[in-house]
Amino acid sequence: MDGYEGCYRLKANPELAAVPIIFVFANAIEPTHQKAYEVGGAVFISRLYEPKNILDAIESVVIQGG
Repeated sequence: MDGYEGCYRLKANPELAAVPIIFVFANAIEPTHQKAYEVGGAVFISRLYEPKNILDAIESVVIQGG
């Protein structure tokens, strides 16, 4: 199972569907990010982000409610 399948399964479970999923990618390929959104991902970040940017992404998901 990859991250897309895991996200899809979490979103299919009514008890877990509201949990925001943050995808972390090693690259910046746009079609990859689109797939993350299609399976229910809330936001994506690159592993190359600075720690402050990662915290900002997490805060945006919490504030927006996933």
